[in-house]
Amino acid sequence: MELAEYNGWENKFTWLVHLHLSNEQEVMNEVSDLVARASNERAAGLAVEQWVQTAVNGWVTGFAGRDTCYDEQERLLVWDLVGAALAYADWDMLVKLLLGQKTRCDNPFTRTLHQSITAIPYFHEPAQALLQSTSNLYACADALHEWLRGEVDAWMDVPATHRGLLPAVVMLVHTLIQDAYGVVCWKHVARAFQVE
Repeated sequence: MELAEYNGWENKFTWLVHLHLSNEQEVMNEVSDLVARASNERAAGLAVEQWVQTAVNGWVTGFAGRDTCYDEQERLLVWDLVGAALAYADWDMLVKLLLGQKTRCDNPFTRTLHQSITAIPYFHEPAQALLQSTSNLYACADALHEWLRGEVDAWMDVPATHRGLLPAVVMLVHTLIQDAYGVVCWKHVARAFQVE
């Protein structure tokens, strides 16, 4: 999957991570300190990636022992990353895959959606109903996109103590975020926090 440059960054996902890390002074200071302690650019990128993954994973799972002081920033980052993943998915291709057509799919977000819908009953049954009730591929793609976006949006507003009650959505969100991490240029995010 080829991602285009976005706002001067390698892609939208890299821009989103930087945007959220630099949007609040406390988060920005913490990330800047991480980068300053790193021995080189690669180590700085890995440190930023690990920090983001730990924070986001704690938020997604609602881990009780996590630091909650950045919860709102983490929630917004998760929402934006998952929203971008859903926007970059090829929904027409997803419908073709769900209909059993043998096609090659290089889009990691589309693959994750396909795997989640086919393997998880919570998604499979409503998706099958949409496949049967829509008039054509494009209408079905739009309906699937709208339905899944609604599921994610509703889950995002659930309090941390209740997020785990929808394990199918937790798994989907977690996997889409992992896919997004794979396209983030972490060392470039870190470079933006280096003090000259």
